[in-house]
Amino acid sequence: MIEACLSLVKDLLSNEQERSQTIADKASNLLGFAGVIGALSVSALDLITSVRFLSTILWVILGVIYLGALAAIFATVWLALGGRKREIVAVPHIDGVFGFQSLPILEVKRRWLADLISTYYVTTAEVNRRVDQVYGARVYLAAAIFLLLLLAGIGAGARIFCGILW
Repeated sequence: MIEACLSLVKDLLSNEQERSQTIADKASNLLGFAGVIGALSVSALDLITSVRFLSTILWVILGVIYLGALAAIFATVWLALGGRKREIVAVPHIDGVFGFQSLPILEVKRRWLADLISTYYVTTAEVNRRVDQVYGARVYLAAAIFLLLLLAGIGAGARIFCGILW
């Protein structure tokens, strides 16, 4: 029975390591997308400055939306970097391996199983923390994209509307 428990815990640890790698990959992708969105947001400054001559109130509104988008991009990068960082590396305690020689095989397996279970709990907590950060980064990136699209829509609409009136 203990063999089955050891096998199960080893499989669970392997799954958590794969999950950790997947989270790191997603965080890297979010960093790339945030960089692209950040680079594209620079062109919105021309739109904001062109609206400045049409309406001061509209210029201020677009400026606030733009600052909100920049803050969301910054939050995306911050959280995605946290999702890539691995602060805690859990490994079973191997210090007492030579002390295991005098123990019965069943006791050795019990201790090894206890160490693996402890490692699993630490690893799972760390991966879950990183999952939360990557999820938060996704939310902030979506908010940044929405704000930039809103800014572009309002700015373009104002230029078209004012162009027709003037």
